[in-house]
Amino acid sequence: MFDIVILKYPNRKLYNRTESVYVTGSKLLEFVRAGKKIQVVEKVSGKVVTGPVLAQALLDEGDNQFYSQESVTVLERIIRSGSFEEFSKKLL
Repeated sequence: MFDIVILKYPNRKLYNRTESVYVTGSKLLEFVRAGKKIQVVEKVSGKVVTGPVLAQALLDEGDNQFYSQESVTVLERIIRSGSFEEFSKKLL
């Protein structure tokens, strides 16, 4: 069960069905940081796109967050593992 369900429209707008308001990617990150379980669904197809939307929100959050050597090292490890899924399996 999800605390918040978000609809993603083709124009990239995000609509919080739970509270009946449009939200930004930053707001999604706030929800997750507050411990809320969210799901993002494409309005047209019904496809669950939570992961890609959260990843994009994280990328958009800070212009300089991926310039540090530590960030580059993590990204290199993800790429070398073949996929983010394979990388995350090693962590969990």
